[in-house]
Amino acid sequence: VGWSARRVAVIVVTTGTYVIGIMPVHLSIPLVPILEDDSGLLWSKSNTHILLLVVPFMEGIGLIALGPLADVCGGACAMSWYLGTAAVALVIGALAPEPRF
Repeated sequence: VGWSARRVAVIVVTTGTYVIGIMPVHLSIPLVPILEDDSGLLWSKSNTHILLLVVPFMEGIGLIALGPLADVCGGACAMSWYLGTAAVALVIGALAPEPRF
């Protein structure tokens, strides 16, 4: 017996979401020390240490928040909350004033 079209669609969408949304976060972490080589960015080793500490911590907080939310209101609702909060965070980051050194 074969898989239903719905099951195949769920697997494709889940895999695509992982590849597009989650893998780039983990692939960029090893590249962060390269920022220290550019003197114009004013990036130091302490900035790298803070970033490498904060990223997994915030990812854990997100998983702790989204796990029970998915149990309570379903996966589509949890994904909507995630997309909404991510969009708000990106807009806030985009509207932040450029630092003046």
